[in-house]
Order: sequence, then C-alpha cells, then structure tokens
Amino acid sequence: MQQEQIEIQIQNRMHELVDKINQLIIGERKRFIQQYGKHESVAYRTVTDKSLTDWRVEQHLTGNMTLGCFYKGSHSKFLVYDIDKQDPSIPLGLIRLLKGYGFQSGDLHLEVSGTKGWHLWIFFNFPLPIDTLAAFGNFVREVLGASAKSIELRPEDPMTSRRHQASVWNSP
Repeated sequence: MQQEQIEIQIQNRMHELVDKINQLIIGERKRFIQQYGKHESVAYRTVTDKSLTDWRVEQHLTGNMTLGCFYKGSHSKFLVYDIDKQDPSIPLGLIRLLKGYGFQSGDLHLEVSGTKGWHLWIFFNFPLPIDTLAAFGNFVREVLGASAKSIELRPEDPMTSRRHQASVWNSP
C-alpha cells in the first residue's frame, strides 16, 4: 500500500519533479548513462547518440529505466553521500555531524537507495567546484571514521574518479 501511495504521488507531481531534477541535478543533456540488466548482470553504457529528455527522466522516476547524468563541466549543485550499508546509525551519525557544521534539517535530504542503503543529498543555490565539494565530503567521511568505509561520494574527486564525473541517481 505504501509503495502504491508513493507511485501515485510521483505521477501526480511528475512535471514538478522533472523540473526540480532539471534544475538541481542534470548538468548536461547531450550524453548520459543508461543501466541495462539487473542484479549481478548489470551493465552501463554512455549514450551519446540521444539526448537526456524529460521523457527519459519520467521513465527513470517511474522505475522503467535507470539513468545517470553528467555534471556541468567542473561544477555541481549537489553533494550526495551514497551509503551502501543498511545500518541506520550511519546516516543518522552523518546527519548529526552535518548539523554540527551548520546545515539545517531542511538542507539534508535522505532517501532509501534500493535495497542497499541510503542517499543523503545536499543541494546548493549555485554550482560549486567539484574538487571543493569532494574535499568537504571526504573531510566529513574522515571525521565519521570507520562507518565512512561504506560511504561513497557524488561527485567524486575529479582526479581519482572512476566514473568520469558521472552521477547516477536512483528512482524514489
């Protein structure tokens, strides 16, 4: 029943959700990443012969395809802590730490990430240099200590990124 209510909310607010994703997340439309397969047989392909359209974003939000987008150059309007462990003390500790650094509850957006864990999103009013975001994200991970081993950052440090500045976001 709860899943059904979420899907109804997504459908009722689809235009608003797509607009917000366009504003806060998508940096480039001429290329994007598409996931094929599921579980152990997952493959990713960078698509350059099609554009990342609003229709594709809608398909992503409804769970019909999994997409990733590229940042705009060397800047991003968001920082995501990708927590790949189901231990709730990790996102709660991260939230507590970020609040200690001055972030308000309304600045921190926690979502379930499939069956693996959580994403904690922070959005900014204007694009910030990715190396600055990554440095801050890594600093926070270091302060967290051992629990940070299960946390990845988006964006990653551009000098060590294995994703070539790509961001994959998951369906709600």
